[in-house]
Amino acid sequence: MIKIKKCIYKNELIDCYKIRKKVFIEEQNVSFVDEYDLLENECDVYIGYINDIPVGTLRVKQLPEGIKIQRVCVLKEYRNQHVASTLINYVFKKYKSNVYIVDAQIQAIPFYEKLGFVCQGDIFLDANIEHKRMYKF
Repeated sequence: MIKIKKCIYKNELIDCYKIRKKVFIEEQNVSFVDEYDLLENECDVYIGYINDIPVGTLRVKQLPEGIKIQRVCVLKEYRNQHVASTLINYVFKKYKSNVYIVDAQIQAIPFYEKLGFVCQGDIFLDANIEHKRMYKF
């Protein structure tokens, strides 16, 4: 079972940073500077646990046009266990909005489409990785 918790303590945020380091910096070669933009103070950060082990994270930023879901990632050994979809569905329940936004890496588009997101606009680079903006209305 996946347990989700809002990060309110420093050690929880550090666990999120560790997950993001493994996924984005080590696996995807995102630069340290690009990944750690220090915008957590403008966002709500959530962490997912399996058996009390931190395995996935995301952050949520409330924008005038809707709720933006960012930095979605799951440790490799816990993928395909519905961690990311559980985290995102938690956001849908917690943040009532007419619009949810995600900048999806190209290979993740099918995952987000299953959650009801649709692509809009052109491909763009974020941290040298191709993305498309997606919306769920």
